[in-house]
Amino acid sequence: MTNHNRQETRIATSGKAPAEITDPAYLFPAFSNNEVLLNKKKNYLPAMGWNSWNAFGSKNSEALTKEIADKLIELGLSDLGYQYVVLDDGCYKSERIDGLLANETVKFPSGFRALSDYIHEKGLLFGMYNDIGTNLFAGGAPATCGFEDVDAET
Repeated sequence: MTNHNRQETRIATSGKAPAEITDPAYLFPAFSNNEVLLNKKKNYLPAMGWNSWNAFGSKNSEALTKEIADKLIELGLSDLGYQYVVLDDGCYKSERIDGLLANETVKFPSGFRALSDYIHEKGLLFGMYNDIGTNLFAGGAPATCGFEDVDAET
């Protein structure tokens, strides 16, 4: 069965292939030499934070996400390096609106920008999971296939 929508969505993307990694320091064997990659610095923390999927699956909401952001501060976890609050599957509408990803309005009534502002005001960083396929893991929301450049900009 031919997926005509997939062909149509490819028009919206820049269509550029990822750059080939040729620097030996960043190829797979480099991971076995006990050296840290980023500027070869040691004793730096990896990106740490909270991802909604681990706690709520696709049942997350704006209210729950705000509570988690508050708790990262209240419990002192942000002082220990936990700085990311990441929305995972279950936060998007099942269809794009005017070609853009949109918030699920019942669970995220204020929208992603307002939630992002709330999290940033606490000194935390906000992120959103998506997938390079045509649908997210839970299957109900569109992924970034064909819209990579648009989604990154918006």
